[in-house]
Amino acid sequence: LRRRISPPERSKIPLLKEIQKILLANSIDCSIDDLIQKRIEIEAQVGSQLVSQGDDWDCPIDDVIEQLLNEFALKENKSELKDRLLTTEFNAEKSLLYPEKGMIEVVRHALALNKKVVWISDMYLMKDQISLLLDHCGYNDLFSNGYVSSETKKRKKTGRLYDFVLSDAGVSPEKWIHFGDNFEDDCLMPQKLGGRAYHYFPKKHRKNVQTAAKLEKLSQTNTDWMGATLIMNLQQRFIEE
Repeated sequence: LRRRISPPERSKIPLLKEIQKILLANSIDCSIDDLIQKRIEIEAQVGSQLVSQGDDWDCPIDDVIEQLLNEFALKENKSELKDRLLTTEFNAEKSLLYPEKGMIEVVRHALALNKKVVWISDMYLMKDQISLLLDHCGYNDLFSNGYVSSETKKRKKTGRLYDFVLSDAGVSPEKWIHFGDNFEDDCLMPQKLGGRAYHYFPKKHRKNVQTAAKLEKLSQTNTDWMGATLIMNLQQRFIEE
């Protein structure tokens, strides 16, 4: 899946805007910039806590929202607020994601060859949420299973998530083929563990990432460049749709 926005971290803004509404309703004034910084700090705290327990670093969305509510002492109707924020985060991702062109057909072809296909992700959303997003983008239950770092507390980056997947699926490394767009985590690490891996990063996507990074850097010193970023994101959305 790809996001129709650059940089991808901006997908987190709708949740922060929703928190801002909740805070204002409780007579607490807090800027979006301050909330962005607060979320970064909380993600770091949650990740450090997991590492101290012997797990891999991660920032599960349930834990992050829980800590955000605690930070501002929002205890009244906490369960309802948490569900509201989780829905906001999910809907934000749902509106931004689209399937990589041709990839659904690749998965179907693998299934036609009687291959078992699973998805693996280092992601802060939970397994059920990611499965719903994949179905929304057209995969419609094509995967036999899915594995995500936010629930397993293991990441692709360390190799521990791959070890867990192979063990759970009962597959030996030499029978495993992995595709991903991060060269180190999705290609080098699986090969190191004895699997076959392919780095999938089309030139057009690489160009978009590089352009977005340049525009983001420019917009930090001159806000006029934010308009160029918006136009690029809109163009990308029209192209994909």
